[in-house]
Amino acid sequence: MAGYQRFTYQEAFRNLYTSLRFLNSDRPVKSVAVSSSVPSEGKSLLIILLAKTLSELGKRVLLVDADMRQPQVHHRLGLNNLSGLSNLLTEEGSDWRSLLQTVPDHTSWQVLTAGRRVPDPPRLLSSARMGQLVQDIAASGAYDLILYDTPPALGLADASLLAENLDGILLVVGLNKVDRQLPQQAIDRIRSAGAPLLGVVTNARSATGEKSSIYGYSKYGYGSYTDGASALDPSTAYNYYNSEGEVEVLETKGVATILPSKENRKRWNKALKNWLRG
Repeated sequence: MAGYQRFTYQEAFRNLYTSLRFLNSDRPVKSVAVSSSVPSEGKSLLIILLAKTLSELGKRVLLVDADMRQPQVHHRLGLNNLSGLSNLLTEEGSDWRSLLQTVPDHTSWQVLTAGRRVPDPPRLLSSARMGQLVQDIAASGAYDLILYDTPPALGLADASLLAENLDGILLVVGLNKVDRQLPQQAIDRIRSAGAPLLGVVTNARSATGEKSSIYGYSKYGYGSYTDGASALDPSTAYNYYNSEGEVEVLETKGVATILPSKENRKRWNKALKNWLRG
Protein backbone atom coordinates (compact mmCIF):
# COMPACT_ATOMS: atom_id res chain seq x y z
CA MET A 1 0.00 0.00 0.00
CA ALA A 2 1.19 3.47 -0.76
CA GLY A 3 2.34 5.47 2.23
CA TYR A 4 -0.31 8.12 1.65
CA GLN A 5 -3.12 5.55 1.79
CA ARG A 6 -1.80 4.18 5.10
CA PHE A 7 -1.53 7.72 6.44
CA THR A 8 -5.14 8.44 5.46
CA TYR A 9 -6.43 5.41 7.34
CA GLN A 10 -4.27 6.07 10.38
CA GLU A 11 -5.34 9.69 10.64
CA ALA A 12 -9.02 8.83 10.24
CA PHE A 13 -8.94 6.39 13.14
CA ARG A 14 -6.73 8.62 15.27
CA ASN A 15 -9.24 11.42 14.80
CA LEU A 16 -12.07 9.08 15.75
CA TYR A 17 -10.28 8.13 18.97
CA THR A 18 -9.58 11.79 19.75
CA SER A 19 -13.27 12.60 19.27
CA LEU A 20 -14.23 9.82 21.66
CA ARG A 21 -11.81 11.08 24.29
CA PHE A 22 -13.31 14.56 24.29
CA LEU A 23 -16.97 13.56 24.23
CA ASN A 24 -17.22 13.68 28.01
CA SER A 25 -14.92 15.94 30.01
CA ASP A 26 -16.19 14.63 33.36
CA ARG A 27 -15.72 10.90 32.71
CA PRO A 28 -13.56 9.43 29.94
CA VAL A 29 -15.33 7.25 27.39
CA LYS A 30 -13.80 3.77 27.78
CA SER A 31 -16.44 1.18 26.82
CA VAL A 32 -17.99 1.59 23.37
CA ALA A 33 -20.28 -0.59 21.26
CA VAL A 34 -20.04 -0.36 17.47
CA SER A 35 -23.08 -1.22 15.36
CA SER A 36 -24.64 -0.47 11.98
CA SER A 37 -28.15 -0.20 10.62
CA VAL A 38 -27.97 -3.38 8.53
CA PRO A 39 -25.35 -5.95 7.50
CA SER A 40 -22.59 -5.18 4.99
CA GLU A 41 -21.76 -1.64 6.10
CA GLY A 42 -18.20 -2.55 7.12
CA LYS A 43 -18.71 -2.43 10.88
CA SER A 44 -16.47 -5.34 11.88
CA LEU A 45 -13.63 -4.33 9.59
CA LEU A 46 -13.82 -0.76 10.88
CA ILE A 47 -13.64 -1.84 14.51
CA ILE A 48 -10.62 -4.06 13.78
CA LEU A 49 -8.80 -1.24 11.98
CA LEU A 50 -9.57 1.13 14.85
CA ALA A 51 -8.18 -1.35 17.38
CA LYS A 52 -5.06 -1.89 15.27
CA THR A 53 -4.42 1.83 14.91
CA LEU A 54 -4.77 2.45 18.63
CA SER A 55 -2.47 -0.45 19.52
CA GLU A 56 0.16 1.03 17.22
CA LEU A 57 -0.18 4.29 19.15
CA GLY A 58 0.70 2.38 22.31
CA LYS A 59 -2.87 2.33 23.62
CA ARG A 60 -4.13 -0.73 25.45
CA VAL A 61 -7.17 -2.03 23.57
CA LEU A 62 -9.63 -4.83 24.25
CA LEU A 63 -11.91 -5.93 21.41
CA VAL A 64 -14.93 -7.93 22.55
CA ASP A 65 -16.96 -9.80 19.94
CA ALA A 66 -20.47 -9.39 21.34
CA ASP A 67 -22.07 -10.63 18.13
CA MET A 68 -23.10 -14.08 19.27
CA ARG A 69 -25.33 -14.56 16.22
CA GLN A 70 -22.74 -14.31 13.45
CA PRO A 71 -19.33 -13.73 15.11
CA GLN A 72 -16.68 -12.39 12.75
CA VAL A 73 -13.73 -11.13 14.76
CA HIS A 74 -12.01 -14.49 15.34
CA HIS A 75 -12.22 -15.32 11.63
CA ARG A 76 -10.65 -12.05 10.59
CA LEU A 77 -7.86 -12.19 13.15
CA GLY A 78 -7.15 -15.91 12.85
CA LEU A 79 -7.98 -16.61 16.50
CA ASN A 80 -9.71 -19.63 17.99
CA ASN A 81 -13.28 -19.32 19.22
CA LEU A 82 -13.46 -22.36 21.48
CA SER A 83 -14.34 -20.23 24.51
CA GLY A 84 -15.39 -16.62 24.74
CA LEU A 85 -18.08 -14.20 25.85
CA SER A 86 -20.96 -16.66 25.74
CA ASN A 87 -19.03 -19.04 27.98
CA LEU A 88 -18.49 -16.30 30.56
CA LEU A 89 -22.23 -15.58 30.57
CA THR A 90 -23.42 -19.19 30.81
CA GLU A 91 -20.79 -21.01 32.83
CA GLU A 92 -20.04 -20.60 36.52
CA GLY A 93 -16.57 -19.76 37.77
CA SER A 94 -15.14 -18.44 34.50
CA ASP A 95 -12.57 -15.66 34.73
CA TRP A 96 -12.66 -13.23 31.79
CA ARG A 97 -8.89 -12.71 31.94
CA SER A 98 -8.25 -16.39 31.25
CA LEU A 99 -10.16 -16.23 27.95
CA LEU A 100 -8.33 -13.26 26.44
CA GLN A 101 -6.17 -13.72 23.35
CA THR A 102 -3.42 -11.35 22.28
CA VAL A 103 -3.25 -10.44 18.60
CA PRO A 104 0.13 -11.55 17.20
CA ASP A 105 2.69 -8.73 16.99
CA HIS A 106 0.32 -6.36 18.84
CA THR A 107 1.09 -6.87 22.51
CA SER A 108 -1.29 -4.12 23.69
CA TRP A 109 -4.27 -5.46 21.72
CA GLN A 110 -6.32 -8.27 23.25
CA VAL A 111 -9.49 -9.96 22.08
CA LEU A 112 -12.38 -11.72 23.79
CA THR A 113 -14.09 -13.78 21.10
CA ALA A 114 -17.82 -14.49 21.01
CA GLY A 115 -17.57 -18.12 22.12
CA ARG A 116 -20.01 -20.88 21.29
CA ARG A 117 -23.40 -20.15 19.74
CA VAL A 118 -26.30 -19.61 22.11
CA PRO A 119 -30.04 -19.73 21.41
CA ASP A 120 -30.97 -16.36 22.94
CA PRO A 121 -28.22 -13.69 22.74
CA PRO A 122 -30.43 -10.73 23.85
CA ARG A 123 -31.22 -12.49 27.13
CA LEU A 124 -27.51 -12.91 27.87
CA LEU A 125 -26.55 -9.40 26.82
CA SER A 126 -29.23 -7.87 29.05
CA SER A 127 -28.39 -10.08 32.03
CA ALA A 128 -26.99 -8.89 35.34
CA ARG A 129 -23.92 -11.03 34.68
CA MET A 130 -23.20 -9.12 31.47
CA GLY A 131 -23.57 -5.82 33.29
CA GLN A 132 -21.16 -6.99 35.97
CA LEU A 133 -18.67 -8.22 33.36
CA VAL A 134 -18.68 -4.84 31.61
CA GLN A 135 -18.07 -3.10 34.94
CA ASP A 136 -15.30 -5.49 35.93
CA ILE A 137 -13.42 -5.04 32.65
CA ALA A 138 -13.71 -1.25 32.78
CA ALA A 139 -12.76 -1.09 36.48
CA SER A 140 -9.69 -3.27 35.95
CA GLY A 141 -7.85 -0.27 34.51
CA ALA A 142 -6.09 -2.59 32.06
CA TYR A 143 -7.32 -0.82 28.92
CA ASP A 144 -7.50 2.65 27.44
CA LEU A 145 -10.46 1.65 25.26
CA ILE A 146 -12.79 -1.36 25.21
CA LEU A 147 -14.61 -1.96 21.93
CA TYR A 148 -17.66 -4.21 21.54
CA ASP A 149 -18.61 -5.50 18.09
CA THR A 150 -22.39 -6.00 17.92
CA PRO A 151 -25.02 -7.13 15.39
CA PRO A 152 -26.89 -4.54 13.28
CA ALA A 153 -29.28 -2.33 15.24
CA LEU A 154 -32.37 -2.71 13.06
CA GLY A 155 -34.48 -5.76 13.72
CA LEU A 156 -32.26 -6.96 16.57
CA ALA A 157 -32.16 -5.78 20.17
CA ASP A 158 -28.60 -6.93 20.94
CA ALA A 159 -26.71 -3.66 20.34
CA SER A 160 -29.14 -1.47 22.29
CA LEU A 161 -29.31 -3.89 25.21
CA LEU A 162 -25.54 -4.09 25.48
CA ALA A 163 -25.02 -0.33 25.08
CA GLU A 164 -27.16 0.33 28.16
CA ASN A 165 -24.24 -0.96 30.24
CA LEU A 166 -21.55 0.90 28.26
CA ASP A 167 -20.50 4.52 27.85
CA GLY A 168 -22.32 4.54 24.53
CA ILE A 169 -22.66 3.24 21.00
CA LEU A 170 -21.23 4.32 17.65
CA LEU A 171 -23.31 3.78 14.54
CA VAL A 172 -21.45 2.95 11.32
CA VAL A 173 -23.17 4.19 8.16
CA GLY A 174 -22.16 3.26 4.62
CA LEU A 175 -22.92 6.47 2.73
CA ASN A 176 -24.87 5.90 -0.50
CA LYS A 177 -24.80 2.22 0.39
CA VAL A 178 -28.05 1.94 2.33
CA ASP A 179 -31.33 3.76 2.09
CA ARG A 180 -30.93 7.01 4.03
CA GLN A 181 -34.01 6.22 6.10
CA LEU A 182 -32.39 3.13 7.63
CA PRO A 183 -29.69 4.94 9.67
CA GLN A 184 -32.34 7.32 11.00
CA GLN A 185 -34.50 4.37 11.99
CA ALA A 186 -31.50 2.80 13.72
CA ILE A 187 -30.80 6.04 15.60
CA ASP A 188 -34.44 6.26 16.70
CA ARG A 189 -34.35 2.65 17.87
CA ILE A 190 -31.14 3.17 19.85
CA ARG A 191 -32.47 6.31 21.52
CA SER A 192 -35.86 4.78 22.29
CA ALA A 193 -34.05 1.95 24.06
CA GLY A 194 -32.30 4.48 26.27
CA ALA A 195 -28.83 3.62 25.01
CA PRO A 196 -26.43 6.60 24.75
CA LEU A 197 -25.62 7.33 21.09
CA LEU A 198 -22.09 8.74 20.91
CA GLY A 199 -22.17 9.55 17.22
CA VAL A 200 -22.21 8.34 13.64
CA VAL A 201 -19.15 7.12 11.73
CA THR A 202 -19.49 7.37 7.96
CA ASN A 203 -17.82 4.65 5.98
CA ALA A 204 -17.66 5.22 2.22
CA ARG A 205 -15.66 6.19 -0.80
CA SER A 206 -16.84 7.85 -4.02
CA ALA A 207 -19.79 6.28 -5.75
CA THR A 208 -19.23 3.74 -8.49
CA GLY A 209 -22.84 3.32 -9.54
CA GLU A 210 -22.40 -0.42 -9.46
CA LYS A 211 -23.91 -2.97 -7.16
CA SER A 212 -21.36 -4.04 -4.61
CA SER A 213 -21.33 -6.27 -1.58
CA ILE A 214 -17.80 -5.69 -0.34
CA TYR A 215 -18.14 -6.83 3.21
CA GLY A 216 -20.50 -9.75 2.64
CA TYR A 217 -21.70 -9.97 6.22
CA SER A 218 -23.37 -13.30 6.99
CA LYS A 219 -27.15 -13.16 6.71
CA TYR A 220 -29.25 -11.78 9.53
CA GLY A 221 -32.43 -12.12 7.54
CA TYR A 222 -32.16 -8.79 5.70
CA GLY A 223 -32.19 -8.33 1.95
CA SER A 224 -29.48 -6.58 -0.03
CA TYR A 225 -28.81 -2.93 0.76
CA THR A 226 -25.68 -2.62 -1.34
CA ASP A 227 -26.77 -0.43 -4.28
CA GLY A 228 -24.80 2.73 -4.88
CA ALA A 229 -21.36 3.55 -3.55
CA SER A 230 -19.08 0.97 -2.04
CA ALA A 231 -17.75 1.28 1.46
CA LEU A 232 -14.04 1.43 2.25
CA ASP A 233 -12.05 -0.20 -0.52
CA PRO A 234 -11.33 -3.65 0.99
CA SER A 235 -8.00 -4.12 -0.76
CA THR A 236 -6.76 -0.83 0.66
CA ALA A 237 -8.15 -1.62 4.09
CA TYR A 238 -6.60 -5.08 4.21
CA ASN A 239 -3.26 -3.82 3.01
CA TYR A 240 -3.36 -1.25 5.78
CA TYR A 241 -4.33 -3.92 8.30
CA ASN A 242 -1.61 -6.33 7.23
CA SER A 243 1.20 -3.89 6.39
CA GLU A 244 4.02 -2.97 8.70
CA GLY A 245 5.88 -1.30 5.84
CA GLU A 246 5.45 -0.82 2.11
CA VAL A 247 3.12 -3.02 0.10
CA GLU A 248 5.96 -5.04 -1.42
CA VAL A 249 6.76 -6.60 1.97
CA LEU A 250 3.15 -7.55 2.62
CA GLU A 251 3.69 -11.11 1.47
CA THR A 252 6.28 -11.84 4.12
CA LYS A 253 5.39 -9.35 6.84
CA GLY A 254 1.63 -8.95 6.59
CA VAL A 255 -0.63 -12.00 6.56
CA ALA A 256 2.32 -14.20 7.53
CA THR A 257 2.81 -12.32 10.78
CA ILE A 258 -0.89 -12.30 11.65
CA LEU A 259 -1.36 -15.98 10.75
CA PRO A 260 1.93 -17.83 11.12
CA SER A 261 0.34 -21.24 10.58
CA LYS A 262 0.31 -22.35 6.94
CA GLU A 263 -2.97 -24.18 7.46
CA ASN A 264 -4.53 -21.14 9.10
CA ARG A 265 -3.27 -18.94 6.27
CA LYS A 266 -5.03 -21.10 3.67
CA ARG A 267 -8.23 -21.01 5.71
CA TRP A 268 -7.94 -17.23 6.10
CA ASN A 269 -7.38 -16.66 2.37
CA LYS A 270 -10.39 -18.80 1.50
CA ALA A 271 -12.57 -17.00 4.07
CA LEU A 272 -11.35 -13.63 2.82
CA LYS A 273 -12.26 -14.46 -0.79
CA ASN A 274 -15.72 -15.59 0.28
CA TRP A 275 -16.07 -12.44 2.40
CA LEU A 276 -15.16 -10.13 -0.47
CA ARG A 277 -17.51 -11.94 -2.85
CA GLY A 278 -20.33 -11.38 -0.36
